[in-house]
Amino acid sequence: MSLAATPAGPPRRRLVELDVLRAAAMGLVLVNHLYPMPFPASWPGWSHDLFDAGVRGGWVGVDLFFVLSGYLVSGLLFAEYRARGTLTVKRFYARRAWKIYPAYYAMLAVTVVGLGLAYGKPPADLVLSEALFVQNYWPGLWLHTWSLAAEEHFYLVMPLMLVAFARRRPAAADPFAGVLPLAVLAVCATCLALRVGHAGVFPPEAFTTRMTRTHFRIDGLFAGVLVGYLAHFHAERFAPLARRWRWPLIAGGSAALVPAFVFLHSEHVWFTTVGFTANSLAGCAILAGVLQVRLPVNRVVAATATLGRCSYAIYLWHIPWVLLGIPQLERVFGPLDFAPRVVVYVAGSLGLGVLMTKLVEVPTLRLRERWFPA
Repeated sequence: MSLAATPAGPPRRRLVELDVLRAAAMGLVLVNHLYPMPFPASWPGWSHDLFDAGVRGGWVGVDLFFVLSGYLVSGLLFAEYRARGTLTVKRFYARRAWKIYPAYYAMLAVTVVGLGLAYGKPPADLVLSEALFVQNYWPGLWLHTWSLAAEEHFYLVMPLMLVAFARRRPAAADPFAGVLPLAVLAVCATCLALRVGHAGVFPPEAFTTRMTRTHFRIDGLFAGVLVGYLAHFHAERFAPLARRWRWPLIAGGSAALVPAFVFLHSEHVWFTTVGFTANSLAGCAILAGVLQVRLPVNRVVAATATLGRCSYAIYLWHIPWVLLGIPQLERVFGPLDFAPRVVVYVAGSLGLGVLMTKLVEVPTLRLRERWFPA
C-alpha cells in the first residue's frame, strides 16, 4: 500500500508517530489475513475467541490506511502550494509513479512467474486487470490489491481537484478555504448514498462490491485530505485543539472500530454502508490525535517505525507469501502446525517486505529524487 509518502510542511516532525500508526494498520491487515490458517481445537476457548475477533475485524486496517494515505499524499500538494504558491501536477504524478509502480510491477512480475510455475500460466485478462489497476472492477490475480487500485484512482483525481480550486483564487494564501471542506463532504455524502442505494437493490452477498470499488470507498481517502488541509492551512487552531483532546480522540476513534471485531461485516449491511463512514471518522480522530503525540525515542519505537515505512512492500507481498511462499516451504519441510505457521507467515511477510523495500523501493526512490526532486 502506498503509505510511504512523506509530507512536507508542519506535520513533518511527526513522521515517526505516523510510521508507527502505519505499522499498527499493517498489523491489523496481517491478522485479518490469518484466515487460511485453521485454529487448533485443543487450545483454550479464550484464545480461539481472540483469534476469531482479530480475523473478523482486522480489515479496518485498510480503512486506516485510506485516511492516512489521503492525509499524507494531499499534504505533499498542500506543502508545495504553501512554499511556492502553485501546484505542479506533472511533477506530482511523476513522483507518485516512481513510488508506486516499480515495487508494484516487481511484485506482479514475480508472482505471475511463480503462479505459472506452481499452477500453470495465469489467464492474461487477470494479469492485465492487475497491470492497469482496475482489479477492483474486473477480476484480477490477487484479492488484496483492490485497495491499491482505489488509491491509484484517488491519486489521479485528487490533484486535479486541488489545482482547480487553486486556480479559482490564484496567489491566495488559502485558495481552498470553504470550497475544499464542502467538496470533501460532498464526496463522502455521495459515497454513502451510493452504498446505501446499492445495498437496497442488490442481495446481501454483493457486499464485496461495496467494499472494493472506488466509487464506494474513495470517501476514506478524501477524509484524510480534510485532515491534511486543516493541519497545513489552519494549524494555529487545529493543532492546539487536537493536542488538548489527543488522547480522547485516539481512544474514541479506536473504540469506534471495535464493532468490526465483534460483528461479521458480511452479515450486517450497516458495516458496508454507514460503517465505512464511521470508520473514516474514526480514522480521522485517531490521526488527529496521533499528530499531537510524541513517542519516546527507543529501539522498539524505531523498529516499529521502520516496519511502518516498509508497509507498502509488506502489504504487496504478504498474500503472495501466504499462497505461494508458505506452500513451497511445506512441500520441503512438511505441513506446519498452527503456531509455526503463524510465525512463518508474520516473519516472512515482514522480512520479505523489508527486503523488497531495500531492493526495489529505496533504489528507485533515489532515482526519483535525482530526476524529480521534491
